[in-house]
Amino acid sequence: MIWVVYFHAVLSITGILSYIQKIGYGGADIFIFLTGFGLYYSLGKTGELSDYFKRRMRRILRAYLPLILCYLLVMIPSIDLTTTQMIRSVIGNLLMVGFWFNTPGQFNWYVSALFLFVVIAPILYAFLIKSTKRSRTLLLLLGWAFLMGLCLIGDRRYMGISRLPVFIMGMFVASDWHLALSPWIKRLLLTLSFVVGVIVLLLCFDHYPWLLYDYGMYWHPFLLITPPLC
Repeated sequence: MIWVVYFHAVLSITGILSYIQKIGYGGADIFIFLTGFGLYYSLGKTGELSDYFKRRMRRILRAYLPLILCYLLVMIPSIDLTTTQMIRSVIGNLLMVGFWFNTPGQFNWYVSALFLFVVIAPILYAFLIKSTKRSRTLLLLLGWAFLMGLCLIGDRRYMGISRLPVFIMGMFVASDWHLALSPWIKRLLLTLSFVVGVIVLLLCFDHYPWLLYDYGMYWHPFLLITPPLC
């Protein structure tokens, strides 16, 4: 959370601290990875989907509804919306789906992404627990997620949907944390993943800035960075 706040802060800094600030949005990828990790265990507590969704909504809505009602009371009078746009904005914010429909006046992208991931988590969970070859299943799920994300490449909504691979990785790590590998090989793989992810990210910043937003290279490298970082 501190990293995300640091990213949004208006500060004049240079050197390595400047790079750390520039990639502070990676805190969102950490949240999403750990959400996948946690939801895997939540789904394992009971076979009843209704219990899962009740627990999730209880935890999310208690924090979200008071905040979003305050936001709407401040936001709606402050921007010029038609009656139709205002209705869309209120419903989109309350239902946590407005970002996906390009609804005006949305709180942010993260809430809609989180809600989507909570909804599809049971499907991903079913794939993982029924698979006898989880590494292959992981690759198939990641490939599906990347290809689905390409439907929105160059669109601002890509910022949310292209985080799905990080969420899937979080669920996979929770499902197969005790891989049949020696500890030093696990550490080596995690270290290599981190180093490669950081190199790709810095290369984009310094040499290919046009790839950063439209093509998701701001956040795609965090698929490699986040697991070892956590």
